[in-house]
Amino acid sequence: MDQKKNEQIQKFGGAWTVIKIDILKQYLDAYTTALKSQPFNLVYIDAFAGCGKYTTKNDQQDMPLLAIKKDTDIEVREGSARAALNITNPFHKYHFIDLAESNFEQLNSLKAEYSSISSRISIHREDANEAVLRICKETNWYDYRGVLFLDPFDLEVEWKTIETVAQTKGIDMWFLFPIMAVNRLLTRKELPPEEWQKKLDKVFGATDWRTSLYSKIQARQTSIYSLLPEDITVKDTDIEGIKEYTASRLRTVFTKVSPSARILRNKTNSPLFVLFFAVSTESDRGKEVAMRIANYILKNT
Repeated sequence: MDQKKNEQIQKFGGAWTVIKIDILKQYLDAYTTALKSQPFNLVYIDAFAGCGKYTTKNDQQDMPLLAIKKDTDIEVREGSARAALNITNPFHKYHFIDLAESNFEQLNSLKAEYSSISSRISIHREDANEAVLRICKETNWYDYRGVLFLDPFDLEVEWKTIETVAQTKGIDMWFLFPIMAVNRLLTRKELPPEEWQKKLDKVFGATDWRTSLYSKIQARQTSIYSLLPEDITVKDTDIEGIKEYTASRLRTVFTKVSPSARILRNKTNSPLFVLFFAVSTESDRGKEVAMRIANYILKNT
């Protein structure tokens, strides 16, 4: 049976998807070029690798004169896995992680497609948090340097994973933070339900979001029997506030976090994600070079 007929391609994506992949690929190309003469083995870790491709609909208008509608004008683009494999100077090691069976099968097919470097490619079908923790533990970071791309669909990334990555002192991290999903859990009046609070605690690795993103105000007297106004808790932040709070949390564990984090929006201009960049190296030169490259790409892509 023709493999292409069975090929599963992620049927989502838009301008924001194109931007994130473009930013990532530019950085990976610059990263491996900058370090190609250094005495390190270079590793790329893609924690939510998907199937390697995605589709996006072109924004062109219908063509009435030709009686052609552009509903079928779908473009297949390279996902993060292929973007990493298509750079000029390849990494010495690739880890592609995805829990879905269909994605796992598609990722395995990359070994045949990129046969010249197939021995460098490892495919992992497991929980992304567990896989990243294991890879960080098993890798000798004295000899290795690497880039991690965290691109979750929702709030799957736990803070303990972020901390472990930072502790390697050898990883540059790109994190597509699902800010819309977080914002939905931050109820406007009163703190979120306890279950949601626990979820946010795992995401942020802290509990002080309750005071950083919420304030207490005095409510108006609601009846003649109320002698004094009561303090009530209300949400006191917006997308920029959540973005800055998240950046402040990253700064507690990484040696440097880019101030140019990019908010990615959908076609209705609603914020979906924030693309953060952080470095764990303690080398002043390493931090300087990584930040200069990442900040330039984030500002100009």
